[in-house]
Amino acid sequence: MLPLIEELIGPAVSHVFGTMLNMKADMVQLDGGAPGQIQVSGSIGFTGTVNFVIYLTFTEPFARAITCRLLGLQDYEIEGQEMIHDAIGEMTNMVAGYVKTRLCDKGQPCAMTVPTVVRGREMTVSGGSNSECRFIHFKCKENDVTIQVILASKGK
Repeated sequence: MLPLIEELIGPAVSHVFGTMLNMKADMVQLDGGAPGQIQVSGSIGFTGTVNFVIYLTFTEPFARAITCRLLGLQDYEIEGQEMIHDAIGEMTNMVAGYVKTRLCDKGQPCAMTVPTVVRGREMTVSGGSNSECRFIHFKCKENDVTIQVILASKGK
C-alpha cells in the first residue's frame, strides 16, 4: 500500500502548490536541510482499509511565505503564529484531501482526521517498530518541503 500512497503524493503536492500558491513543487532527492531551523509541520491521519499519517514540513520562513500567498498578505501583516498554523493546516488538508479522493477512487475508502500543526527545531516523528515510514522531498523555488508518510502495519 505504501507505494500507492507515495505515487499519489507527488501529484497532490504539485496540484495544491500550483493551484493555491501558483508555485511549482518538484520532487527531489534529499540534500540535507539546515540544522537547527524552526520547522512548522501539519499532519493528518487516515483510517479505513489502510491506516497512515501524512506530515508536511516547512521551514518557518517558507511557512510565513505560504501564509502570505494564501491570505493575500504582506509578511508584516501576519499577526502571530495562529495565522501561520491555520495556513499550514489548510495546505495539509488540501494535499491530504487529494490523496484521500484518489485512494477512494482506487477502492481504498478512508476517513481523515482534522489537521494538527506543530512547530519546533529538528523535530522527528516515528511510527514505532510495527510501521513503515517514507520521506518524499520537494523543492519549491529555493524552499524545501518534506512529506513524511507513516503507514501502520496490518492488524494495527
